[in-house]
Amino acid sequence: MEPRAAAARELLLGALEDLSQEQLKRFRHKLRDERVDGRSIPWGRLERADTLDLVEQLVHFYGPERALDVAKKTLKRADVRDVAARLKERRLQSLGPSSPALLSVSEYKKKYREHVLRQHAKVKERDARSVKINKRFTKLLIAEEPEAERARRSDTHTFNRLFGRDEEGERRLTVALQGPAGIGKTMAARKILYDWAAGKLYHSQVDFAFFLSCRELLERPGTCSLADLILDQCPDREAPVQQMLAQSERLLFILDGVDEMLAPEPAEAAPCRDPHEAASGARVLGSLLSKELLPAARLEAGLRVLSEGLASPQCRVQTLRVQQPGLQEALQYMVGKLQQIPALTTLDLSGCQLSGPTVTCLCTTLKCPGCHLQTLRLTSVELSEQALQELQAVETANPRLVITHPALDAHPKPPTVPISAL
Repeated sequence: MEPRAAAARELLLGALEDLSQEQLKRFRHKLRDERVDGRSIPWGRLERADTLDLVEQLVHFYGPERALDVAKKTLKRADVRDVAARLKERRLQSLGPSSPALLSVSEYKKKYREHVLRQHAKVKERDARSVKINKRFTKLLIAEEPEAERARRSDTHTFNRLFGRDEEGERRLTVALQGPAGIGKTMAARKILYDWAAGKLYHSQVDFAFFLSCRELLERPGTCSLADLILDQCPDREAPVQQMLAQSERLLFILDGVDEMLAPEPAEAAPCRDPHEAASGARVLGSLLSKELLPAARLEAGLRVLSEGLASPQCRVQTLRVQQPGLQEALQYMVGKLQQIPALTTLDLSGCQLSGPTVTCLCTTLKCPGCHLQTLRLTSVELSEQALQELQAVETANPRLVITHPALDAHPKPPTVPISAL
């Protein structure tokens, strides 16, 4: 914990411990009505909270130093002005003169948008020339499904549709831009960020959007937290990160180069669920993609998938290893192409996480006559009992296919009976 954050917690605890039970009760009631950016701490978290609980709620909801401002104001409203005055004096002694008043989330959102517009207004060409992004951007053909007749040009209207509702009425929280390398997905991702900052995209849905390069993050030495990555994107270190994270459904993370991620090491298999937990870049990204970290946040990932290239008649690739911790939509799209890749005989998905629907899609494809796969490796993949049963049924239906997984290896295939013998 940073020294200033620790000092702020001690100041809050000292002030609240000076209150009588009746004064503490009034403080809780007044705090319930203390709205910042239109939000206040839910009463359910305050009703039976003791001094330690209140400190945690204040810091978690507002951030350490902003919590001191809120506490001082609430103490005055609760008619405990002597404690409010002591808190002000102790804060001055402990932390020094107050820095300029921290901006509210709505105020900082404007400042952050202006910062993004300045940072991403131009892009560098290979000859080091700077070109305006609006001139450099080439519209792509984006299809919600593989069928070409559903494709649309990647203009602002199309981008605004990305996080719409699916056929079941559920709002999409993860969107994958798929296509061969060099087609312009990275530029499209940067254009999405720029158009958001310009107020053209997701105006009523997203308060903050962040562009993360997976390659840069994976090459970053040491550990970092998601909160650190957010601060790195901001124009200063005064960003109200805690308040941003408290409304994660209003955040958009644009991830570039997800296909370059390596499978996590066994020691890092446990997901990261705390946005303030320092971890390796691979673990933070994997947890974000798998929705273990900020499950309500929106994701747009640019994937340089090989699906289209592999399906080319000229493709002679026989063995393919995929290491993709998250984004089940991309995996389902890829396995759906297997029957169109006659040269491919070995597929290694040991570095992946496979959801139930992805396994079902995989098994359906493996049963197709056009699928020539002979070996499927799932060595370290966690599979449900239903998924194992589906895979066993595929092995029975296709004796030529060898599926390697510890649970399946423990149950050898039943001998097949020649059709002529039936």
